[in-house]
Amino acid sequence: MIFFVAPLLLFGAGCKSSRPISDTNVQRMDVEDLEKELSRRRVQMVLIDVRSHEKYAAEHIPGAISIPLPDIRRGDGRLAGAKLITVYADGWNDMIGQAAAKKLLVLGYKNIYCFHGGIELWKDAQKPLVTAP
Repeated sequence: MIFFVAPLLLFGAGCKSSRPISDTNVQRMDVEDLEKELSRRRVQMVLIDVRSHEKYAAEHIPGAISIPLPDIRRGDGRLAGAKLITVYADGWNDMIGQAAAKKLLVLGYKNIYCFHGGIELWKDAQKPLVTAP
């Protein structure tokens, strides 16, 4: 019996919550919601492009910062004071944004959203992008 309990205790030792994080824990944001949040200055929203630094440099949503999925860490100063964090990646079939949102939740960040559809959806909606010269 002790053999089976010990691994469970070790697994849960570093977790803040006993509930596992799943896709249902991640809130979604659509184009209109993202555009509204970007225009609001009252709420401190951090928009994170979780694609590679190279893809970010080539084009990204105005106001986004680059933090690729492997670089997401607890205590990142760029996220300090954020009332809302929204992540995005390439497009509809790219699950990196969803994975990044779940990672942020596991690390203890609150009010996490995924802009599912990412750059692809933003372009389809004919919204502006920051592009490399």
